[in-house]
Amino acid sequence: MNNFFNRNTTAKIMSILFALIMWTYVMGEINPVMSREFTNVQVQILNIEELKQQGLVIVGEVNDNIRVTVRGRRDEVFKLSKSDIRATADLRGFVVGDNNVPVEVASINNIEIDYFPKFLRVELEEVIRRQKDVSLLVEGKPRSGYILSEPQYKPTVVWIEGPASLVNTVDRVIARLELNEEAEDIVVSLPLKAIDNKGNEVFNVDVKSPYIDVYLPVERMRTIKIQPQINATAAEGYQITDITLLPDQVTLRGPQEIINNITIVETEDIVLENLTTTQQREVELKLPEGVSVFSEDPIEFRVNVEALEEKVVSIPKERITFTEVPEGFTPEFNEINQQETFEVKITAISSIINRIEDGEIQLVADLSNINSANGGNREVELKVTIPRIPDEEIEEIIVTPRVLSFRLVENSQ
Repeated sequence: MNNFFNRNTTAKIMSILFALIMWTYVMGEINPVMSREFTNVQVQILNIEELKQQGLVIVGEVNDNIRVTVRGRRDEVFKLSKSDIRATADLRGFVVGDNNVPVEVASINNIEIDYFPKFLRVELEEVIRRQKDVSLLVEGKPRSGYILSEPQYKPTVVWIEGPASLVNTVDRVIARLELNEEAEDIVVSLPLKAIDNKGNEVFNVDVKSPYIDVYLPVERMRTIKIQPQINATAAEGYQITDITLLPDQVTLRGPQEIINNITIVETEDIVLENLTTTQQREVELKLPEGVSVFSEDPIEFRVNVEALEEKVVSIPKERITFTEVPEGFTPEFNEINQQETFEVKITAISSIINRIEDGEIQLVADLSNINSANGGNREVELKVTIPRIPDEEIEEIIVTPRVLSFRLVENSQ
């Protein structure tokens, strides 16, 4: 066997070299060395949770995509996919501020690897906590004839957490409630959002209580007539001319089942005696429990009081008018002891007295109860009428003398 290796050594070496050249040639032609580029290879960022335990957090956007170039035999290169490339950046040990974190790409057998960029720019900030008040923003309106009461919600204060630069921009935490002509009480849970002083939402801030529970009463509104409960009397020589309410109706708000059953609202009981001047003051209303007045404007009552005045007029007997005269008879004045004039004293408030003219005062002798069958003299009580003045506006009328003497004369055939 040793003779075999010792024979024709030069020829054998030449054969081996030729074989290597041929293999290299064949491999170069059939399976050549080549390069291939992978773009947007995502870098896995390591130890984020450890960073949080240190009270740090990534802020801003991190461009975590790199470009990777691989080089090797064609059959090896084409077997690769983007998922075969593992790129990482480890945040362990980095501090607050801008950091250049090295990117590492795991090696692959028989493949040369190059990549760009070699570092990721990562900004780290301290995580802080703040307490913020919660505000409920109600948008829209309830159904016509209804009104919103004061909302109740909890929590009213929440903790927020996040990067210092973001947390410091948060002005308040809000929830929005959109109405659509509701007529019933509203019970709902709403998400919370952190916003800045311009009303823009601040993202990447963690609201530790993400929801609030809201109860919003929706009350019925109705306008109701007010009925005054005022007992007023005037002093002697005065008269109450009017009792009014300002205003005389009120808009109430409250639970629908109560408001719908209210037909009138009474004032508190007021007693005023011996009045000599007009009175005006505020008055409270008798309201059912749970019902209130929509407007804060006061309700007032006014009792008008005026002094009484007298007007005395002398009326000649010729101005007496006989009515209901029996058929076939004519009344005539008795000439004996007959009064030539009659005095009429009218008592009323000054505004009425000033409206009465002397010429419109009428003395009337009503003969409807006179029996014409009996002869001789007759007497009848005189009455006074003033056409333009209603009787109820006159306090008192006295005629002197009160009785008229007359006789009935049968008409000649």
